[in-house]
Amino acid sequence: MSIDATKYLPTIAWRGKVANVRILTDITYQLDIYPADTNEPGAETREIGNYFKDNVGNTYSIIDSDSVSVTVSDDFALGVGPQIGEYGVVYKSVGNGSSPYLAPIYYRNLDRVALENSRRFELDILWENSPKGGHGTLSSGETKINFSVAYNDGEEYELWLYTFSDSGYQVGNVLVSEELDGFTVRVPVNCNYKYIATLTK
Repeated sequence: MSIDATKYLPTIAWRGKVANVRILTDITYQLDIYPADTNEPGAETREIGNYFKDNVGNTYSIIDSDSVSVTVSDDFALGVGPQIGEYGVVYKSVGNGSSPYLAPIYYRNLDRVALENSRRFELDILWENSPKGGHGTLSSGETKINFSVAYNDGEEYELWLYTFSDSGYQVGNVLVSEELDGFTVRVPVNCNYKYIATLTK
């Protein structure tokens, strides 16, 4: 079976020097940026919903754009705007833009602290959105199973659940309800379980 590995490559990830930063509000800035290398993925693409990372790894959402500039939002409440005259990167996040903030970019043209500043929140995003798994014992009737860390409001997950006896025989189960912090399941007899819950939205 062959896999199209190109689907994992970034589609927008280009760098350029920041010019003419304008403060619009307490949390929004407008800046001009031009590609330093037009061969980089999606060079010159300035799309709402993508992201901008400045020279030291501060990360902003792109909320408006034109052929010269992008308007960015200081989602992390950093209280500072992008640095003028330094490189920054315009990018679409991983998962073809479906993940929050995660950057498929090279850091070699940015300051050496950029990766550290990015990693401090990107690791948490990876943890919060990673599959949640567990195992244990269920008593007969309805049983609530809680995740160690709950998903967030408005997010949906896909659940795989396997219930089995001490001898390894499968035991039937009925999923009674799903909640953000776990799920409730009904089993006819005491049994063991394993589950994986994966974020889908």
